[in-house]
Amino acid sequence: MEAIGSVSAEQPESQHPTPSACPHIVSMQHSIDNETLDWLTDTYLWGDTAQYGSCNDGRTRYQSHRVYTAAEKLEDLIVETQARREKHCRDPASDVVQEKDLQSMLEECKNAYWVWMRPESIERTWKMTRQRWHQFLRTAFRAHLFQFVGCYEMTVCGLIAPLNSGTLKIFRLAFEDAADTEDDTKRSQTCVENFTNHLLQS
Repeated sequence: MEAIGSVSAEQPESQHPTPSACPHIVSMQHSIDNETLDWLTDTYLWGDTAQYGSCNDGRTRYQSHRVYTAAEKLEDLIVETQARREKHCRDPASDVVQEKDLQSMLEECKNAYWVWMRPESIERTWKMTRQRWHQFLRTAFRAHLFQFVGCYEMTVCGLIAPLNSGTLKIFRLAFEDAADTEDDTKRSQTCVENFTNHLLQS
């Protein structure tokens, strides 16, 4: 099993997560089961995704000379989704966000595109038709959510419930249950529905 602070064989050596740099990850590291941890680090968090990280302007960019550890990627995701939950949930530590509220959260974030979209991308949109702009915005926003850890569905599920050792295990079950769905959009919808249902039954 690879520790959550380690890197893959293709990546340079990295330190283990520290409480100051990755407090959420350190707190869950001894409670998450090895099987779920192996699945997370084998399935996501590597490849090109490991080189996307936050820049000084707060936007996510590809870092050609930097490789982020699994701990750093998950920490960023937890911080981002927790901030959104604190804004929308009465009890961010335990509330399960329902479909209507989830869509509201996603729409609000997507429409505040100037916060997360790179300036060079915004510059290219001025000549677009209204229809083309909306298509571009949807695609760019989905890519933005994907780049946190290499999984759009995990980011969305982090808005539904706080990401911790228990909910990450539930996410794995939900994702694997939806894996045979061929259509990408339908697979995402099924995964999110499965996640919510597992939460409510647990």
